[in-house]
Amino acid sequence: LGNHILSLSAMGAPQKHGQRSWKSDIATYDTTLARELGDNSSFDTLNEDGNKRIVNKGIAYNKHWGYLDRWSVDVNGDTIHSNEILNTKQNYYHKPQFALRDFWKVNDGLHISNILYASFGKGGGTSLKENREDFEYDKNGQINLQKIYDDNIQYNGREGTGPFSTQSEESMYQKALGNRESEAETFLRSSINNHYWYGLLSTANLELNNSITLSGGMDLRHYKGEHYAEVYDLLGGDFVYDPNINKLNPSLLLRMGDKTGWHNDGLVKWAGIFSQLEYSKGSLSYFFNISGSNTAYKRVDYFKKKDLVLDDKTYKEALGTTMITEYYFQGERLPSATGADSLHKELVLDTIWHNGTPYTMYSKEAQYSATDWKWLRGYTIKTGANYNLDEHNNIFCNVGYISKAPKFNNVYDLYSGETLVNIENEEVNAIEVGYSYRSTYFSANVNTYYTKWKNKPSQTFVEYEDIDGIKYKSNINGMDALHQGLEIDFAYKLNTKFTLEGLCSFGDWKYTSSEEVRFYNEDNRPIIENGEAVVFDFDAEGVHVGDAAQTQFGLSIRYEPTHKSYIKIRGTHFDNHYADFDPISLSEENGTGGTESWITPAYQLIDMHCGHRIRLSKKENINIRLSILNLLDKIYISDALNNDKHNSMHSDFDAKSAGVFFGLGRRTNLSLQYNF
Repeated sequence: LGNHILSLSAMGAPQKHGQRSWKSDIATYDTTLARELGDNSSFDTLNEDGNKRIVNKGIAYNKHWGYLDRWSVDVNGDTIHSNEILNTKQNYYHKPQFALRDFWKVNDGLHISNILYASFGKGGGTSLKENREDFEYDKNGQINLQKIYDDNIQYNGREGTGPFSTQSEESMYQKALGNRESEAETFLRSSINNHYWYGLLSTANLELNNSITLSGGMDLRHYKGEHYAEVYDLLGGDFVYDPNINKLNPSLLLRMGDKTGWHNDGLVKWAGIFSQLEYSKGSLSYFFNISGSNTAYKRVDYFKKKDLVLDDKTYKEALGTTMITEYYFQGERLPSATGADSLHKELVLDTIWHNGTPYTMYSKEAQYSATDWKWLRGYTIKTGANYNLDEHNNIFCNVGYISKAPKFNNVYDLYSGETLVNIENEEVNAIEVGYSYRSTYFSANVNTYYTKWKNKPSQTFVEYEDIDGIKYKSNINGMDALHQGLEIDFAYKLNTKFTLEGLCSFGDWKYTSSEEVRFYNEDNRPIIENGEAVVFDFDAEGVHVGDAAQTQFGLSIRYEPTHKSYIKIRGTHFDNHYADFDPISLSEENGTGGTESWITPAYQLIDMHCGHRIRLSKKENINIRLSILNLLDKIYISDALNNDKHNSMHSDFDAKSAGVFFGLGRRTNLSLQYNF
């Protein structure tokens, strides 16, 4: 359209798959390997739940699935069977994306692009939610889903059996209602995370002359995330008993699709501007970049009681429902549940009288509980230069500083919705210096980097409850780290058909944190107890950063028998991969301050890639590609968590104390691409 090029794109791919969410100790997969790595514990002992340890299940072991017969009894008294294999951890999601692009050539020196985009994501992930202490595993180490189903379905109008045979408060409530259905003690809950994301990215590029180019623009985004849990599968039951987690719920009996656990919206507004100057003349090129952003967060909670907002006064979290319970023995009301043979439960609407007018959660003045907007600024400054020594050699240097606003979950507590205290921006100072060589047959790059991370938020929060029962949560903002290392890569063209490529990466990434976590109230004043400020300490100084191999070597050879075909074999060695850890586990108080994490065994992987192009016409061709990853089916540990309290009975900073995932075995990818 004249000087404009317009394009409209839309893409999306709904998916649903089972998954494995929890790590396990090494012996669960392979006791022989556990022994080789120093696990000297007994594999015949009982775990903390009193069950025999699950061991030797192989690296593909996934405890989240099991066998299930959803039996039922028809009107003739015959049992109808319906067998299936059920994975209790399923992820399902659809995230279509739409974009409208306008590329405008104003003149030879000025180009402007505008991209308007939107993304609408819907879906979630399932998991078991149990109202009892724990669930059992069968002899194969799988969740005993059949027992869960049988327990849920067995109370179906038959007096004296099922989960309501005991005089629990819930069972008395069930009888008081005269409801003869079955409560699902354990059920599948789906954690929903829907989002609605809109944005505009505008960029202008101006060539002032042959040497100087200016560019800049703005980035606007608006995001709404819907977060809630819902009853996904009652596993034979008829309802779920919800102990009034939802303070606006008119009923405690939840059915399929009803919300449970939590329900809130996360709102994000983001505005950024950026600009860059580029200079290039002769052997020297240079750039300078500066950007700024302003991020706003807000949370709206639909499970908390509503605020009553009046002209002269606001009542915070005051209107919803309240459970009133009365206990009786042979018709006489009792002061407590002791000795009761019946009860009466009733959900009543909270009512506030103000200036002679009653208000409930249904009044128009009642508003959902919401935080104020939390504004956080950030900015980036980067500069760098490259100098060509001659036609083959060049050197370069880049320096940068980033001040980045924390993520939404590091501002608000995931469940309570309370604003966390001690919120600070993440800061990064980085410098890299490098050298490159280019020629017809050989090229190489040598790069060294030095990066200081400050206030990198941890996924772990520290919680403190004062003498009045008020709970405070604080970020661990003192997670400072130093990343430094050397990287080398090269490519050597042996002849017209063979190319040799290689890489080396030597990293030394360590935390430099030995800090105190202090608690502050909503007025930003320190929490005081017994005349002293409440403080938690951690000492991670000198402890290596986990969750990635800090040393890598790689070598590959590529063979092209024709200009249409290729085959490439690549081998990579991974080493110095430290387990991730919980910072609070490193404390001077318990003598573990500065203790190094367990290091996983080094391993090597070999991959093969090949492809062939078929020409159909001048404009049409087909590309066929085949990749075989982990060609030799190597067994290796890809992820580890130090002292994993959910999967190990030990806390000794060693192999037996770690929860791990093994890497994927041999797998094949085949793709077909049609170009026209």
